[in-house]
Amino acid sequence: MKIRIFFCLLLALLLFDVGCSNDPVVQNVVLSSAMESDILEFDNEGGTGIIFYSLTDAPSGAMVEADCEADWIANLTVGKSILFSVLPNDDAARSAKIVVCYEDQSFTVTIEQSAKAYVCDVTFTSASRIPQVGLHPDNYIYIKMSDEAANASFQALLLGAENENILVAGLYDDTLSNVDSSVSKLTINGQQINFKDCLNSFVVEGDVSNYTIVAKFTDYDGQQYRIRFNGVIDGMEEYINHYPERDVTMEATAIMGTYKGQYPSNTYRYNIYLSDKGFTEVGGLMAGGRYYNLDLYGLEIVADDEGYFSIPVGTYTVNEEFYREDWSLRPNHSAYIVVNADLTGYYTYCIFDSATVIVTEDSIRLEATSGNITYTATYNGAPKFN
Repeated sequence: MKIRIFFCLLLALLLFDVGCSNDPVVQNVVLSSAMESDILEFDNEGGTGIIFYSLTDAPSGAMVEADCEADWIANLTVGKSILFSVLPNDDAARSAKIVVCYEDQSFTVTIEQSAKAYVCDVTFTSASRIPQVGLHPDNYIYIKMSDEAANASFQALLLGAENENILVAGLYDDTLSNVDSSVSKLTINGQQINFKDCLNSFVVEGDVSNYTIVAKFTDYDGQQYRIRFNGVIDGMEEYINHYPERDVTMEATAIMGTYKGQYPSNTYRYNIYLSDKGFTEVGGLMAGGRYYNLDLYGLEIVADDEGYFSIPVGTYTVNEEFYREDWSLRPNHSAYIVVNADLTGYYTYCIFDSATVIVTEDSIRLEATSGNITYTATYNGAPKFN
């Protein structure tokens, strides 16, 4: 009888031990989308998106992960839902996928973004650099683009650094003052669009072997235009600036000038050329010619009965604040120039570090320096031009 009672007690203990096991109960975790659609759409402005999900029967501390390879989808943040940012789109329509996963389970949400709507979007097939001899230094890059099939053309003036005479990769923007927006002009089917009153921005990539240019213009109404080009720009070739090795003296025999009024400053501007060789019949510089370009600012002048303007008598000096001061010489537009033999550029172009121009009633005298070279020019005659 005692043995029977013993076995009953032993069986009860075994059953109790099994019933009180600490082994965890296996859970069936399920990850699923709580979205009405697996596609989210955004306009070109972008914005903030949210993905809803469900994770049932998950253990405490379980974390969902989200991943996207597109660089225009940013700030992926996982919490009880998934937040992300879609960056603005300035190009064609695009799409990407966000993958939401937990261990070996996942679902995908597709993000679609519409293209930027441009008032005008033109891709040009050819481009060339137009020489600016007698108009600007060689770091002023004047470009014309064309596309015969689209009956379209475009022109722009970009400003490189002083020691650059070819277009280099970088950003050219009105806010950086390296674009002359008054030149930017688009012509399509005979209709001309000027971008003087727009925000001009050029992104240049590549080099003389192959350029990629994307230009955008935003007007006061917020409307945007885009110009694109990929290829070789004809005439974009680097050359050597032959700086003088000794002091330069000139007895000028010819004068030519243009009265610019109050552009681009609040003072009055007279852009003057002195030469010992002269000018073409239409007032251009001559191949192989030597010239002094003097960009003077001073008093207002009025043409006489024969159409001549007389430069006000006085002393003009280099002044970095030329746009605020009378009797000044604009430094980056005053130089000693030698035109090359084929009239496509400058053999020599030396901007002055310091300069003084003395104008009398019957003469003009220049004394200037550039580096360690001294430049002197004298013009004996009435200081007038037409």
